[in-house]
Amino acid sequence: LGGRFEACREAGLKHVALAREAGALGAIPALSNLADTEFVLGHSEVAIALCREAIERAAAIGRPATAVHAYGNMVPALLELGELEAAEEAIHAGRALLVRGLGTAFVLLFPLALLAQQRNQPELAARLVGRADRAYAEGGRHLHPPEQRMRESVLAALRSRLGDDAIAALQADGARWSEDEG
Repeated sequence: LGGRFEACREAGLKHVALAREAGALGAIPALSNLADTEFVLGHSEVAIALCREAIERAAAIGRPATAVHAYGNMVPALLELGELEAAEEAIHAGRALLVRGLGTAFVLLFPLALLAQQRNQPELAARLVGRADRAYAEGGRHLHPPEQRMRESVLAALRSRLGDDAIAALQADGARWSEDEG
């Protein structure tokens, strides 16, 4: 997007309006994407409300796993507001639904790493980044912008506390974890 977040927001608002009007399944990812844009623009409360709407819509149609990114996108906004417990609850709720619906919850590893970093658990945060990196690589998946930002935020905070060698060793250790350990 090249930093054009206001234009992205306008497009996202139109997309959400059309999807809501159509009553389509597409409203769920549209809401989640708009939530991420709102977060980047500094509107954490709006981002949280959009994520909650996506989660509620997904539950209402009996497809809760379609809100996969809403759980992850909500965590940074909650943490921005200092809502660590609510962020943890979102991760737990999302994980339970995702494992039941998709068999995996790897997309919540970066939000979990961000939470660990916020809770002053740098070693755990580094290990979770290592596990997440492995999960994405094994699945042939690319990081979406929210995941990239969470990853970089955690690593930047870790660099201020741990040396590069220590971070690399912790990430390697985390990469050996099973998904249940992460």
